[in-house]
Amino acid sequence: MILGLPEWLQISERWEDTAPADLVPAIQYLRRRFLEAHWKRGDATREGCYAELHRNELDDVAEAALDNRTNLKRWVDHAVGEMFDDLVNQGTPSAVLKAYFHLYLDGLAREIITVFRDLVVIGHAHRMRLATSPFEWAQAQAKHLIRSEAENIAFWVIHACDELDDRPWGTWQSPHFIVMKPSGNHPFDAETAWNRSDPETSTQWLKWFGEAYVLHLEKIIEETAGMTALEFAKTQPASEPEAPMFSSESNVAPAPIVKSARRELRKQDTQARYELWRKKYKELKKRPDMPDVWYADQIAGLAIGGGYNVATIRKHMTK
Repeated sequence: MILGLPEWLQISERWEDTAPADLVPAIQYLRRRFLEAHWKRGDATREGCYAELHRNELDDVAEAALDNRTNLKRWVDHAVGEMFDDLVNQGTPSAVLKAYFHLYLDGLAREIITVFRDLVVIGHAHRMRLATSPFEWAQAQAKHLIRSEAENIAFWVIHACDELDDRPWGTWQSPHFIVMKPSGNHPFDAETAWNRSDPETSTQWLKWFGEAYVLHLEKIIEETAGMTALEFAKTQPASEPEAPMFSSESNVAPAPIVKSARRELRKQDTQARYELWRKKYKELKKRPDMPDVWYADQIAGLAIGGGYNVATIRKHMTK
């Protein structure tokens, strides 16, 4: 049983069982890439959180972690960076924990979306050998990957709060603030924030963080999969025959098919992005009497802005 993940979210199958053998190396590469994101994003945010929570015990390493806050925000868009600053500036340990935890999750979300899109391309190129559609297959692979790294979340929470050491799993006694608002749902109480819970209760709280991680990333994957499948359905010719993608002598997909799949997915991504801009534009219009350039600027500061300039967003958000 994975520490930090409730039983109902446990992995019950092997990801290799639904992947043709010759695709395993490519999928292993994508899985390593996501694990590296856990390491890199996790270490940087964990060290920053610990330094923020233990300012009175600062050493050179902790000072460097605090100084690195600006670099951490370069991973995320303007809106996420502002939320991070607002939480840290509240000054409570629960707000600090939430700020760094969500910064960690945002970095993982960006990586899993990239991995998912690569999986869709692979699945589309080899769709004749899959038991489900490329989108369902890619979604299942991505969710398996998310859950398989859930134990990193428990490790992160423990060592974002306390010094890194060799304590055995299941013996950690968590400070109460990890479940206080805004990190959790319990009212914040400064006097008891650093009081410790027993190991059993602490383990249950770690499972809550693991659950939050899984549900957050899986929701992002489901939304991405849905938009991708929708745009694909809109653009796929109705009369296109289902021709075999592989010859009997080879398991290698023809290069034109792979290129076509990539072109199609780029179109889908673009249309899905425009649709998100249009939806956000309609939401923002609830605040009337603002020029369109203002709405476009607001969208540019969000993750859905994708780094595009205001003029491009303004052009497509009203179509």
